[in-house]
Formats: sequence, structure tokens, C-alpha cells
Amino acid sequence: MTAADEGEGEEEEDSDVLVPPEADPAKKSSTGEIDTSRMSAASWAAIDKETANDFDSSVSAAITNSAATVAADSDYLVFTTDGDIIEPLRVGSGYADRMLTELVEKVDHMVSPLQKDLERAISARSLSVYSAGHRSGRLHSANLSRLATGDDRVFRRRHDATSKDVAVMLVVDASGSMGGSKIHTATQTAYALASTLERIGIKCEVICFTTGAVTADRSLLQAETAKLGRSYSRIESLYMPILKGFDERLTSEVKKRFAWLPNSSILASNVDGECVEVAARRLLGRRETGKVMMVLSDGAPAASGGSRPLEAHLKRTIQNIIKIGVNVIGIGIESEAVQKFYPKHLVLRSVSELPGAVMKELRGLIVKN
Repeated sequence: MTAADEGEGEEEEDSDVLVPPEADPAKKSSTGEIDTSRMSAASWAAIDKETANDFDSSVSAAITNSAATVAADSDYLVFTTDGDIIEPLRVGSGYADRMLTELVEKVDHMVSPLQKDLERAISARSLSVYSAGHRSGRLHSANLSRLATGDDRVFRRRHDATSKDVAVMLVVDASGSMGGSKIHTATQTAYALASTLERIGIKCEVICFTTGAVTADRSLLQAETAKLGRSYSRIESLYMPILKGFDERLTSEVKKRFAWLPNSSILASNVDGECVEVAARRLLGRRETGKVMMVLSDGAPAASGGSRPLEAHLKRTIQNIIKIGVNVIGIGIESEAVQKFYPKHLVLRSVSELPGAVMKELRGLIVKN
């Protein structure tokens, strides 16, 4: 809330709670397994404050440390975080201008109507509240009687509440099952939303998630698995390419990332829980009061560790993110599977449906703040 002086012008509790543990620095074993009980508050603070989006080495370190937080969960164990990467999506040599042209032609005509829709909602929600008892501002006739007692606090001031004090994180599932029409729908939706939010001055980031290579030594993995007596929940590396950072504009180079995504070869597995947590930490580091996260996905986590621990971890992660004040919604891309993990959810069959249910939810989440 900013002041303007008119006179002058459930499920059971879990161990994955997103709060910094007070402990010593984390240490890795020879397997790369991390004991997060030894992570310092400074380490967690560094993760939470990683929001500058300058894409240097600290970014990769942030995702590595954040992913490591799940290792202490007895139901979810990461073999190693070596190889986890977060970076702007690299546009490949196969990129052609027609890819961006097709995206723009498909989406740009929708942006102006979406912009006007959101602006009307924000304008209707923005309120002016007056407070009395000031020594400057606009004269408040109801308080003039105070002058008889020598009290000169006879002015009032206006306080303008705006709904724009919010940051939006768009998280796009870039796994193999999203191939074909789904990744096109997700990309077009993310591009349309990012364009609309930029026009009305709301900070937005678009980040994807998939997996890279298995960086673990196979013989060591087998030995450690046998010693542990159970399988690790994740052995693949995380890859989280950024399409647009919070402090980036939708320049031609940034737009190329959106256009390239459906044509790239990055679609692999999906470790939703860890990746959504990474996105949440980036969002929580923003200064804006309101925090909104929209996850565009077609289904459940799917990686080498087996579905049960991955799904359970995603559910707990979403619960914890909501508990700490982030407004989360799952957007099912041509799929209803999101209802299993996200309390607030809807299904999007085509980008043509964007002005309907999705914008209704986004309006509600933004003005709620």
C-alpha cells in the first residue's frame, strides 16, 4: 500500500518444509548423496535470494543446493546432484525464423484482449482508503473541532492499494510425454501469458523442467543401492531451461527461446517435485508481496526412480508451497492428471481456450494479492 498526500499531490505433515534449517554446511559423501541436516542458514539464504537472473555459475549452484534438500527425506532420496543445470534455453542451429513467425501469428492477436481483461480486473480491485488525523494532506471537516483544543491534526491522506504488487512464475513441463501438440499448447500459453503480463507491468518468469543425462557411475550406483537396500528416487540430472527471466524483456532473442522449445530435443523425463520447488524458491526471492505460480503439465512425474516416491514428493512439495503463501494452480495440458497433485487446477485443451478459464483464474489470483 502506498501513501499519496493529496495536499502535496490435507495430508499428513512432512519433512520437506521450505524453511532454512539452522545447522552446519552441507557435506557430500563419496556417492554424491547430501546430508542436508548440515546445511547452514546462509546456504539456504543464498538459494532463496537467487533471483537476479544473471545466469552465472551461482544459478547452477542454486538449483544444485535446492535439489539437495530432498535427500534427507526417508521416502525420497537423490543419488547425486552433479549435472543439475538451470540456464536460459539454448537456441539450436536448427532454429528458423518461421518458428517464431508461426508462434506470433498463433498468439499475438490474443494479447491485447487479454491485456484489457486483466487491466479492468486490476482497476476494479485497486482501492483508495483514507486515514484521518494527519498534520498535512487534505482538510478533513469532520476533525475541525480539534482546533478548539489546539490539536492541528485535521487533515486526511489517501492510501492507494494496487493489485500489481505481484510476481508470476510460469513453470512448463518439458518432458517426453509433452511431445507433439501438448508442448505447442504449453509454449503458446506461456508466451501469451508472459506477453500480457509484461504489457501491464507485472513481473513474470517462464521456466521449464526436464532431465539430462544420468551422471552417476553405474557400478557405484549399483553398489550403493545394494548397500542401502532400496532404490534411489532420482539418478538423472535436472535440466531447467529458462524461456524468460523475471527481469528480462520479451526481446527478439527471448522470443526465439519460446519458438525453439517445441522444436528442440530436450524433452526427456520429469522430476516435478524438485523442479517445482526450485521454481518456488526463485519466486519467493522476489520483493513483490503477492506470489503466483502456474504449472503447465500433462501428467504425473516420470523418471528412473519409480512413480510412487516421485508422486508423493510432488504432493508434499505443492502442499508446502501453498502453506507459505504462494498461490498455486496446475494447468493440465490436454490432460486431467493435474487434479491428483494440485488442489486448484483446470484443463486446457487448446490455446484458444486461454481467454476463458485460465484467464479467469489468473485474474482471481492477481487481484487476490
